[in-house]
Amino acid sequence: MQPKKLIHILFLSFAVFSCQQSGKNPQPEEQTGAGLWEAVMAVHDEVMPKMGELSSLKKDLKNLPQDSLVQAGITELTLAEDAMWDWMHELRPHDEIEQMAQEEAEAYLTQEKEKISAVKDKMLHSMETAKSLLAGTEKPVDHH
Repeated sequence: MQPKKLIHILFLSFAVFSCQQSGKNPQPEEQTGAGLWEAVMAVHDEVMPKMGELSSLKKDLKNLPQDSLVQAGITELTLAEDAMWDWMHELRPHDEIEQMAQEEAEAYLTQEKEKISAVKDKMLHSMETAKSLLAGTEKPVDHH
């Protein structure tokens, strides 16, 4: 076999092997520091604008004749609103997170993404419940 062909075959074999190895443990951008921060903030930015609507729904429910379902709806909205404010208050500043070791920062941001996702779910569920109550088609309030 000619040396040029051998070198070419070895190079191609190495390239194929390298590609296969890099595909075994893909690390999506979202699972690393900057990508995780962006993912956390994307969830926050998706639901934060809904805080005004949440507040309006709570006001509207307070204007309804009060019964246990309406009270539960108001409570659910209040808990969702408080969860968002608490999460924002407790989130460490971005520059502080950047000072952490990479593994620590990734673990922290993964946990924060789970927390803000739970806040999002709580907000959306409470708003759906409130809208149902206001429309007179109440659904059972499910406190999960």
